[in-house]
Amino acid sequence: LALTLAFLMAIVVIPPASKKASAAYAMMRQTDTKWHSVYVNGGSLAGTGCGIFSLVNAVGYLTGNQMDVEAVARWGHSIGSFNVAYGGDGTYRTSFYHRASDKYGAAYGFVLDCDTSKEGYWDGAYSTKLKNHLANGGAAIAHVYNHFIALVGYNASNNTFHVWDSAPRDTRGTLASGGDLWVTENYLRTQQYMTIDWFCLASSTKSRAAFSFLKA
Repeated sequence: LALTLAFLMAIVVIPPASKKASAAYAMMRQTDTKWHSVYVNGGSLAGTGCGIFSLVNAVGYLTGNQMDVEAVARWGHSIGSFNVAYGGDGTYRTSFYHRASDKYGAAYGFVLDCDTSKEGYWDGAYSTKLKNHLANGGAAIAHVYNHFIALVGYNASNNTFHVWDSAPRDTRGTLASGGDLWVTENYLRTQQYMTIDWFCLASSTKSRAAFSFLKA
């Protein structure tokens, strides 16, 4: 127990007061019971939806509004970018995110920067581009070992990142916090199941007040 507590204390820090999500939006978790019975092409959203939830959480953090998870997942499947193989194989990052930005960005007031290739940045937590984007109020969808997470803040004073993990796991060190935690750059560079190797940047194009017509 003492070792476990020491481990958690080493990776989690108190978030700065200036970096809080909108009160209108609560981080969504694919581990919630309702998603276990929602299937897209044979795969449950609980088991295969991390790429979808990471997008929805990043947009929700930026705009305060919640996208329709199931609708986004089924649209992703319809374009051959989500759960293409029977049984569910998750999100095809190089084809899904830039197309999701084109599909939903105008309605929800966001844009995704997935590099000029539109396939995402093949880079890690050490990226100055990623740090600057988060420090200036942006969010990101990032890939770690066989999983996607949302990044919703960066604190330059202690070089830490605010992580939203829609499927909290002990193996990633995110279970105790319910998937909402701050971790060091070193953690995102060295921890086997949390090493960032790819990301897309998410930005808001409208103020939260502009979304009153959308259902939360």
